[in-house]
Amino acid sequence: MADKLDMFQLLGVPRKFRVDQKALDEGYRRVELQVHPDRFASATPAMKRVAEQWSQRANEALSTLSDPLKRAVYLCESAGFPVNAENNTRMPVDFLMQQMEWREKFEAGKNSPEALAKLASVVQEEKTALVDRLAALLDDEQSPEKAVSEVRRLMFVDKMARDIAAAIHQ
Repeated sequence: MADKLDMFQLLGVPRKFRVDQKALDEGYRRVELQVHPDRFASATPAMKRVAEQWSQRANEALSTLSDPLKRAVYLCESAGFPVNAENNTRMPVDFLMQQMEWREKFEAGKNSPEALAKLASVVQEEKTALVDRLAALLDDEQSPEKAVSEVRRLMFVDKMARDIAAAIHQ
């Protein structure tokens, strides 16, 4: 098994940020039909391990490429531009102020489904705008280096969206 077979190649989809989820799902099913461990029930232990590794790789590819944030990170990093979110937390002041404002509204609105829904809508708008910018940078401009800062922004916004969703579901 190749160590770093490109996830897009593995699932047989074009290497771009704008992906067709249906094509991803179909590519995943194609791979799974070939390598599902059940097909290797009577195979040698070595062949079973290889099939399991391919199956795990297909699962990882589907998970990564189905998620806009993970897909953007993958595209940037595989092009040689690491996101380094854990080491590089510098962000523009206006963006940080926006995050602080959202956090304050989130904390104040934890007991108000209406307030959380309103904040969720605002955060989703920002997330959609960031995903659109990433599509332009990664697909149209072919500029993963410029996309890195937008990926880091999306990480913050995505976390906020997940926190709000979790609070709404409680």
